[in-house]
Amino acid sequence: MTEISTEEILELIRNSDKGVWDIIYRKHGKMLKKFVLNNSGNEEDANDILQETMVAAYVNMQKLDFKLTCNVGTYLFSILRFKWLAELKRRGSKKTLALDNKEYIIPYNTTEFGAIEKEELFSSGWCSTPHSHNVCT
Repeated sequence: MTEISTEEILELIRNSDKGVWDIIYRKHGKMLKKFVLNNSGNEEDANDILQETMVAAYVNMQKLDFKLTCNVGTYLFSILRFKWLAELKRRGSKKTLALDNKEYIIPYNTTEFGAIEKEELFSSGWCSTPHSHNVCT
């Protein structure tokens, strides 16, 4: 495969060549997903953030005044990194609990936690009473 220059990539994107995204994904997708997987993410997180990254890059690259001053992979990585760190920060005040093939996001302030979820945690042995406000410590 011959290397495509940054200018050629921008031109192909601006001309709505969908094949260019396959090239970009094959070249950079694994590295981008690996960042999410190595930083508290799972496969679904990696795919979601990668898709958001590609959409953001597409929107930016469509702008006529957009100039890419680095490698496409570097640019995509900077978008992905920013988006993933923002997602981790958003999740920061919550704990995730995987239980019986279900994933629960448990707020530290458990007054926000619903009665059904508390009952399921109680029946699974994760809290002492079905009305416990001390699910997370």
